[in-house]
Amino acid sequence: MSVERLVWLVEDDQDDAEECIGFLEQFGTLKVEPVSVEFSIEAYDHLLADKETGAFIIDQRLYENIPGIPYTGIDLAEYLRVRRPELPIFILTNYPRDGELLNKGYNADSIIDKGDVGAYAQNYIYRILRSMGEYDRALTEKQQQLKGLIDKKLLGELTVEETEHLRALRSDLERPFERLVEEDAKELVQLAAQEERLKKLEQILKDIKKAFDGER
Repeated sequence: MSVERLVWLVEDDQDDAEECIGFLEQFGTLKVEPVSVEFSIEAYDHLLADKETGAFIIDQRLYENIPGIPYTGIDLAEYLRVRRPELPIFILTNYPRDGELLNKGYNADSIIDKGDVGAYAQNYIYRILRSMGEYDRALTEKQQQLKGLIDKKLLGELTVEETEHLRALRSDLERPFERLVEEDAKELVQLAAQEERLKKLEQILKDIKKAFDGER
């Protein structure tokens, strides 16, 4: 793969996370990093925008040790899949026959049974690596297509169909960054408002000082 990619592990149980990471990293072919479980499902967007992201492994019952989590692992998988259709996503569970997984399991590439991850770690590792390789190739192909279309646009040679394809490619590649851009824009507006208030306060202080000096 052209970029060394990470596997993000979203797990509410620290002991289970450490055990899973130990099994999957034992041959040195995968790098797995734990991710804190967030109460807002949108809080994972920054990982989608991270160029090192190669795959997600998500525990299905994220709420077991963190009360109040409003989504399950497969819910998060569905959310991520919309934003990155090619992204490898694996669900980690003690209950592979869970009803929700059976109904919505198409949002995950595969189910990893916690009960046999140790015994079959090598199989899971190969499966994850293969999916990450396919993901990397898909991204590279899209990026190459995008570059080619941009070059043609600069030369004024784009057809109507190619213009639509360029728009679709841009939308697909930039989708994970949309929320981050919105948040940055809001932050800039807030900073501008704060700067304006500071200027007004500084002027008030100058006026007070001027008035005080005049009285003396």
